Amino acid sequence: MSMREGPALSRLHRRLLAFPTGGATDVNIAALTHDLLWTFAREGEGLPELPQALPASSPKPLLATLVWLLADESFRGYPLTPEQVVHVLDGFARTDTLANPFSERGIASEDWREEVLRLLLSALNLFPEGETLVQAEDRLLMVSSSERRRVLDAARAAEQRAAAVRQALAEQKAREAADKYSRE
Repeated sequence: MSMREGPALSRLHRRLLAFPTGGATDVNIAALTHDLLWTFAREGEGLPELPQALPASSPKPLLATLVWLLADESFRGYPLTPEQVVHVLDGFARTDTLANPFSERGIASEDWREEVLRLLLSALNLFPEGETLVQAEDRLLMVSSSERRRVLDAARAAEQRAAAVRQALAEQKAREAADKYSRE
């Protein structure tokens, strides 16, 4: 499925900031998701089964936040299907890469909001209004905490390899010096 322009990031930022944090951890995610899916269902269609990763009670707070975002009017003009919405929510439910929205790094953090919004749009095959696909992909890589972690891990591994090479060279140089000394 090809990517297409989606809602404006500024509107979604405002929607996230308006999220009702009080009591959001004791909502029934399955019920909220079911209600959300009806907004994307076509006349005469049934709804898909909800995966086990979408808990009925004691939800992951991120899911409540995503359902809140997807309920925004700005998503109504896009050909999203209930199956696609369930697939996206299930993908987020199965990952622990994003912080709890109610933690210090959550909704209050502009970086966290941008990362969540860009990941959600990308998962829905959308990119922010006013950006090109290339700009959206580049910006997603820039704000992605998982990409940042991947780059840091790669840098750490490269540094470990470089340290091992330096140590091997030092050992080889010491052996050569010892051989030279023993020959003299």
